[in-house]
Amino acid sequence: MSKRTWHHPEVPAGETTVSWRSAGQLEDTPAFREWLEREFPQGAAEMANESEMETSRRSFLKLMGASTALAGFGMAACRRPESYIVPYTKAPEWVIPGKATYYASAMPRATGATPLVVTTFEGR
Repeated sequence: MSKRTWHHPEVPAGETTVSWRSAGQLEDTPAFREWLEREFPQGAAEMANESEMETSRRSFLKLMGASTALAGFGMAACRRPESYIVPYTKAPEWVIPGKATYYASAMPRATGATPLVVTTFEGR
């Protein structure tokens, strides 16, 4: 017997395994049967012929494809706009190129504010 192959246990002859979809189906109460008849009426599958069912499937797939495509187009515009960092035209006197400047700030939150220490290089 290989370690990589799963071998299902043998079912003795004459016995069948029974699976239930829910606890209600296992109990088979009258309330469950009433709900089952309301949810899945007898002959519902025969009410629509094969061509009507295929048309509805086809239209469903068309709608799903169109909605996916439109969602993709809509999400393409959700990126942040590109911005370019440009150097000063006239630099302030107190800025030293390459040296970081630190200052305290706060970020507003729903429960209050979070304190921050901001690091900037040449005002950026």
